[in-house]
Amino acid sequence: MAVFADGAALAESGLCNAMLVATPNYTHRAVLEPLFDAELHILCEKALAHTPADAAAIAARADTHAQVFCTGMEYRYMPSPRASSRASMRVKWAAR
Repeated sequence: MAVFADGAALAESGLCNAMLVATPNYTHRAVLEPLFDAELHILCEKALAHTPADAAAIAARADTHAQVFCTGMEYRYMPSPRASSRASMRVKWAAR
């Protein structure tokens, strides 16, 4: 089993093509920079950033990133939002 000091070391290893960032949001910008540099697919949990400046910097990198970059919305997996979403879809389809 390989052990890495941090996400940057894992990204540089070439052993993965995607990473999930689920660290405290004030660390996201620093964690994401080497992942963008390594051209990995990235799923970053919300909140995307801790400050407006960090959010702008992350958005700028994501806009030019050649791979998939997305933000996870964990609430979509919770029972009540899922039920609400299903009910909403039934209403939309019934209205057609």
